[in-house]
Amino acid sequence: MLDIAANTIVENSGQAATTATISRSNADTSLPLVVTLTNGDPSEIGIPNTVTIPADQFSTTFDIDAVDDNLVDGNQTVSITAMATGFNATTDSLDVSDFETLALNIAAVQILEAGGVTTATVTRTDITVTILNDNSTQATSPATIVISDGDATSAAFQISAVIDAADDGNQTVNLTARATGYVDANDSVLVIDDDSAGIQIAETSNSTEVTESGFR
Repeated sequence: MLDIAANTIVENSGQAATTATISRSNADTSLPLVVTLTNGDPSEIGIPNTVTIPADQFSTTFDIDAVDDNLVDGNQTVSITAMATGFNATTDSLDVSDFETLALNIAAVQILEAGGVTTATVTRTDITVTILNDNSTQATSPATIVISDGDATSAAFQISAVIDAADDGNQTVNLTARATGYVDANDSVLVIDDDSAGIQIAETSNSTEVTESGFR
């Protein structure tokens, strides 16, 4: 009998993501038993080609390694079959959950509101990435970018500060890179305000008047 410990593993779990136990029952255990294992999808999991149940033992356990294939291929069901001379073949299966990530890196920590420009790089494989901007009144960025097949695993885009007349202080712009099948990536840039409210004190008709927005 073959019994896999976990029903599901994540593809980035690495070595020994779970284990499986192969056992013989109602059998002569005086000799070791060599069991051949067949992997239903080596691109998703790794297992040994054979395992040996030692003499005087009814079972043995082996590791199942997760394989990170760097593909957006969804969750996959993988079967393992165990065969040994004199025994019927036995099969068990598990699900391998897909796990792909994006990396978002903005080159500058801060930019000036007056003409400030920087670039950002999204890293991954051939995909269309949505760029979410939570403060587009302060800095503009494209709605989507494409990391094309055959290119490197990243694509760069421009972030431009938006000039306004408001004395609104320094503003943080948060960007999120999002693509189907991938974990979101986030980064931010600070837009340095270059506007300052002017205050004028002027005497008119023997009285003092204070105004906000510059001299008259």
